[in-house]
Amino acid sequence: MANAYTINGHNLVINVRSGFLTYGRAIGRFAHACREKNQTEHIKYLNKTPATINRYKLLSEFNGNGNMRDANGKDDELHNIAFVKKLLKDFQDSFKEDYGKQSYTQKRQGKDIVIRRTWRKDMASFCEVIITFGTDREKEPKEGLNDEESKFINENIHMDRVMRFVNAYCAKYGAKCLLIAEHNDEKTKHFHIFFTNYSFEKHANLRFSGRSKTAKFGKELQDMGAEAFEGQVLRGKPGKNRHKNLTKMHQIASEYKSEQELKEKIQKLIEAEANKYMQKKEPLLGDEYFRLEPNEKRALIVGLRNSVFEQMQESITITSDEQLKEKAELLAEQVTEQNKIIEEDREKSIEVLKEKEQLEKELDDLKETKAEQDNEITILRHKLKAHTNQQTKIDEQSALIENKARENQSLARKSKSLQKENIRLRDFNDKSLGLLLEIASTNPELKEMIVNEMPELRGKFTKDDALMEMG
Repeated sequence: MANAYTINGHNLVINVRSGFLTYGRAIGRFAHACREKNQTEHIKYLNKTPATINRYKLLSEFNGNGNMRDANGKDDELHNIAFVKKLLKDFQDSFKEDYGKQSYTQKRQGKDIVIRRTWRKDMASFCEVIITFGTDREKEPKEGLNDEESKFINENIHMDRVMRFVNAYCAKYGAKCLLIAEHNDEKTKHFHIFFTNYSFEKHANLRFSGRSKTAKFGKELQDMGAEAFEGQVLRGKPGKNRHKNLTKMHQIASEYKSEQELKEKIQKLIEAEANKYMQKKEPLLGDEYFRLEPNEKRALIVGLRNSVFEQMQESITITSDEQLKEKAELLAEQVTEQNKIIEEDREKSIEVLKEKEQLEKELDDLKETKAEQDNEITILRHKLKAHTNQQTKIDEQSALIENKARENQSLARKSKSLQKENIRLRDFNDKSLGLLLEIASTNPELKEMIVNEMPELRGKFTKDDALMEMG
């Protein structure tokens, strides 16, 4: 088992809780941690003269190095709401500026539209971590730490281990620590730590939403706390009290103290009343005892009843006045906070409604555009089909023309060949006719025979005879 400080045989334990804060919520929590003047007037459980003053560390970075510096707890500026607002606003503005530079693309009416990101009021820019300490001693319902345990924690828990936790958190999540507040003006020392909750690398808030992620983040915080305070405390175990805030814890401690004081007063009254009617007997043999006479029994019961009734009546009156005052103050703060939340929700609802109307209009435009596009697509399909049919016919005609062209080329080649053959045959015929005429001109009988067989040559012989007579 890990080592830890012990008090009366019981180990010290650590509890680390967290909450993500919007800019508006962070102002109130930061002011509470800094003990802003107006807030301290309403915190009834504060010790006005603590043995050790509160201690504060503020971010004092140079060139973004994230260094912390000690702040004077008596410095009026630290406890001023104007200082708190300015410090947080500077960071808030830097987050909004970086986030607003980012954009994304969205399809609208078939076109890619570039949309700038817009910072929302409900975005959690900051994170508060509260580190408290206790013991593993079994306690009665409503019972907190006793004075001895609180004193032991106050004397042995110091800022150096908190810095270990802060450095581990910043390294793991890429955050910056804005404030560490060590509160010594309450019964038991505890720490409020404020971190930024924005990543300039991811250009977005750090998110731990969803049950599984929230549980994982909570476990990581407990582990980091136990590691930072290793050798001094043990890691706290989950229990039914893990969700109580400090205000509720103070209220429970006050109620338990009042109940214990009431029990002690009633016990003393009972003892005093009993001593009036019960007589101490010391026999020679046996132990001493108290004797109540039968006639005094009723008087004792009546006396006890009246004493307890008077004390209860007084206690109820006192307790009611104090509790009503505290509840009234608490309710006033809650009403103020709820009014802020309601106003923010109302503004957010108006923005959401406007965005919804804009989206509905864009949706109608998209539907109209889609109908037009569907109609254009149908027309294009018909045109494409007609074009395809026409192209098929053109291809068929082209193929037919190519076949005709090849046939024409073949006929042309045949015609050319026939022309050559015709010329050759005509030359041969002319030569043959010339030879025949030459032979027939020397033989009249042969000439007569040729003329009889071939009358078309008679003119040739007549023409040749005429030429011979002229010669």
